[in-house]
Amino acid sequence: MDSYKIRGWDIYFDFENKVKMLLGKESFINAVKKVNEEIKKTPSESTKMHLYYQIYADEEIKNPSRFHLNILAGEKGKNYFNDAGLPSIIKSSPMTFTLGFSTRTIKDSFIFANLLRKIKQKFINNSIKLDFFSKYYISCIFIEKTNINIRSMENKVYMDFSVSGLEADIMSNIISNFDLSLLDYTIDLDFNLLTQFNAMEIFNKEKTFHDILSDLLKCKFDAKGDAYKLLSLSKVFIEFFKSFQNLGIISSDKNFIILIQILRIIKLFGFKIDYSSNEILNALFEIDAIFFGGQIKNFSDCFKKTYQEELKALLGWIPSILEDFIKDDLLEDDFSIDCIKSSAINYENLEFTLIHPDPNLVIKLNVNFKGLNELIDDMLNIDINKKP
Repeated sequence: MDSYKIRGWDIYFDFENKVKMLLGKESFINAVKKVNEEIKKTPSESTKMHLYYQIYADEEIKNPSRFHLNILAGEKGKNYFNDAGLPSIIKSSPMTFTLGFSTRTIKDSFIFANLLRKIKQKFINNSIKLDFFSKYYISCIFIEKTNINIRSMENKVYMDFSVSGLEADIMSNIISNFDLSLLDYTIDLDFNLLTQFNAMEIFNKEKTFHDILSDLLKCKFDAKGDAYKLLSLSKVFIEFFKSFQNLGIISSDKNFIILIQILRIIKLFGFKIDYSSNEILNALFEIDAIFFGGQIKNFSDCFKKTYQEELKALLGWIPSILEDFIKDDLLEDDFSIDCIKSSAINYENLEFTLIHPDPNLVIKLNVNFKGLNELIDDMLNIDINKKP
């Protein structure tokens, strides 16, 4: 075990030395200078690209699952950091991933946040029994390389995973070399998806694979947004790409450069498509029969027996893991199993946010996935007082 740890740390410090060598290389410094010169040369311009498109099924969608993705960058991202009331650790870390839960009441929020803090502390204290490799990687990734902050705000609980340690220094070091503050651009994009698919469908014996596909295809997808001053941003990005490609840090991809060049000249881009999910399904199976020898149909025919039953078996196996986990003094007198069931936490409403403060980039995904509450409660339907 000790030798494995030593080898791991040797790799860790070797990575640190390689990064330091890269940052000190004259070729790297020259590449940074070229990018910064391009940033300073970019003229003040008022170009704007407006994006919109809609892809709609012509059927009624009943009790849909909803997914909303919002991308903010530049000035819009800066406004988010100023208005969202974020902790200082998020603003100072070069990158943070945040997972947000919705609770039924403020009291549930307080209890759940305290439980998460307790679990975090047990990981730090090595109180949770794991095999060596699991403990090594969890310790390395989530404790030594990440600052975990747990906070509650009214009926919300957030877990912030902020990059820390050597990785934070590396990212901050690289970003600080560029005069990104001189770039004046704004991106604000919204993507929305509604679908009739439910998380419990794959465990529903009454549902065939054909039914699941049909519900997946009954969806509405739309996007809209604006991007300002993309001309200057694209010029800098292309210079960045060329400079780092010459260093061998980024592999050559001419198609990507062509795409960037095309995007910078588009002022308006949008379309609308209406379709029938049944017609798409029929066409899909016809194409499958002609070109793929009926592989999709064969999968569909054996889905219930071969795959659905295996998934049900997996669902029955998870509670035994949770049971062992909970028995390890995680739920004591001050907690109960009810504090993590859907009566306390609405698992169908989740938030995922990726935050980069220095370039002012925010990618936020709000999920309203129907069936997750039922799925979680099935997995938590365990007897923690059962004798081993």
